[in-house]
Amino acid sequence: MTQVPIIPAPDNTKPICAVMVTYNPDADLSENAAAILSQADHLIVVDNGSSDKRFFNQPPLNTLKCTPIKWPNNRGIAAALNAGISKAQLLGYEWVLLMDQDSKLADGCLAEMVRCWASHPLSTKIAMAGPNYSGPNRLQDAVHSPYEHWPDSATVPELITSGTLMAIALMDIIGPMREEFFIDMVDIEFCWRVRRKGLKMLVAKNAHMQHQLGVTQPIKFLGGVAVHSPFRTYYRSRNAVKLMKEVIFKDPKFFLARLLKFIFLAMKLLFLGRPWLLHMKLLLRGIWHGLRNRMGPAPTP
Repeated sequence: MTQVPIIPAPDNTKPICAVMVTYNPDADLSENAAAILSQADHLIVVDNGSSDKRFFNQPPLNTLKCTPIKWPNNRGIAAALNAGISKAQLLGYEWVLLMDQDSKLADGCLAEMVRCWASHPLSTKIAMAGPNYSGPNRLQDAVHSPYEHWPDSATVPELITSGTLMAIALMDIIGPMREEFFIDMVDIEFCWRVRRKGLKMLVAKNAHMQHQLGVTQPIKFLGGVAVHSPFRTYYRSRNAVKLMKEVIFKDPKFFLARLLKFIFLAMKLLFLGRPWLLHMKLLLRGIWHGLRNRMGPAPTP
């Protein structure tokens, strides 16, 4: 039987470096960065080829508490996260908080995640912790998680990237983010590797974060459904097919779960995707490229 790796729990004496990935951010960036720096010790911003980088001249991004990494082109979310985590390690940090540009931490969010992890009875078996996030399109349903429950936390099968707290040492155990995925399914695949090592992921129920998952198309009888842009449809379908191919014999239960979610995605796009023809075209192209292992940035249409 494979021995489960031991991950040290965080504590208040260990400084935490946040890593944020940006790409043509909106006006909320400075406010979101300020919320991060009110809780984390440092912020590394990896810009993935934004056309206008003047936001780096605005506080708090222009202070000594922020380290910018400016790329001339978009290398994908996984490459940016790997670069940010490596930079944090070079700066002497052992812990990182991964953040999206459109996520905003509530007051005390990071401290609550640290507290829940450190006081958890299975603290040495936890690999990552995340907040209980909400937004226009979704509420993280930690309260109704089918997994183990404690008064202030619950283990979950996977975490979204934004808000994830982890030790940099985890990368030595799990490996880096899959850069060939470029964007989408990067967090799902990484969490699958975490579970394969016998490690757990924790959501702190009282650690809150606002997070935008996608553009909502209002549906009268549903209230609203999150539908991403057509270019994301390509990556979501391609990377889902690629991942399902890799796990079908290693983890049939996970394969079946991902297959059902993929069918739901296809049905959602079939009935709700706009512009419909472009979504269908990119959905089918993604399936084909996933089957043929054509990874990396999307080809020019």
